[in-house]
Amino acid sequence: MGLVSGAMGIGGSPLQVVVLTHLMHVPVRTAMPTSQFMVLLSTVGGVLAHVFRHEFEPELVTLLSLGAGALVGAQVGAALSEQISGGVLVRLMALALVTVGVRLLWR
Repeated sequence: MGLVSGAMGIGGSPLQVVVLTHLMHVPVRTAMPTSQFMVLLSTVGGVLAHVFRHEFEPELVTLLSLGAGALVGAQVGAALSEQISGGVLVRLMALALVTVGVRLLWR
């Protein structure tokens, strides 16, 4: 998925969801968090590489704030996803991608 990461700049997560749902027949409710988990692993590896090369020196308050936000956001997202159908989840992801695309083109 490295090519997708470089081309899309978003870790290839949307493509992973498509592969999981359409080629591997994984339910959307499982495919989306699985894809995000794969992106998390890649992100942690990238951040650690920068930290070990002393190219990134995070502030503790910033890290704790981001971590707390991620934990709360994950719980809220998981709770909301239980109330929304798989089709709506896919449409919301598509809307998010279009929004990101428009913002990139706007710049």
